[in-house]
Amino acid sequence: MTLAVETLKADDLKLKTRNGSANPFVSVEFRGKRHRTATKLNSLSPCWDEPLLFPVTDPLDLPQSTIEVSVYHDNSNFNSTAQHRNSFFGRARLSGSSVAPCHLDAALQLCPLDKHSFFSNVCGELTLRVYVVAEDDDVPVLNSVQAEAEADAGCSCPELCSGGGGGRGGRSMFLS
Repeated sequence: MTLAVETLKADDLKLKTRNGSANPFVSVEFRGKRHRTATKLNSLSPCWDEPLLFPVTDPLDLPQSTIEVSVYHDNSNFNSTAQHRNSFFGRARLSGSSVAPCHLDAALQLCPLDKHSFFSNVCGELTLRVYVVAEDDDVPVLNSVQAEAEADAGCSCPELCSGGGGGRGGRSMFLS
């Protein structure tokens, strides 16, 4: 059994760069494993449409589990190999009891971003879809041709994203 956290989009993120934009990505942590989406360049309302997949060894423990979803600004200099600490946008915590039993039953979840601390200046929300994929079900994995075409088009979820996805950026898929 696999937990799928579809990271669809974010809206109304705060500015993080001098040019009035941000380079956001989402990091999802579940039971000690962490996966992240691709970085979307120069966007305050990015569209990822990426399923991040986590193994579920004991389905009976899922309702007591927590899924932590954090949004960061990628501070790395894309023209060099130097790494810099990423800036925190905010996070959302989901209960394992909110996980749908299959993709067809999974509703969109609008998750306002919580502050990291009392003094944080956090704004924005995430749109997610969270569900379980049984071993015999098809896992929603895009093949490389689909992913490349959608990256070139800017977005694969036009019904959710206005403006074509808010920037270019590669797609990443993490299978555990």
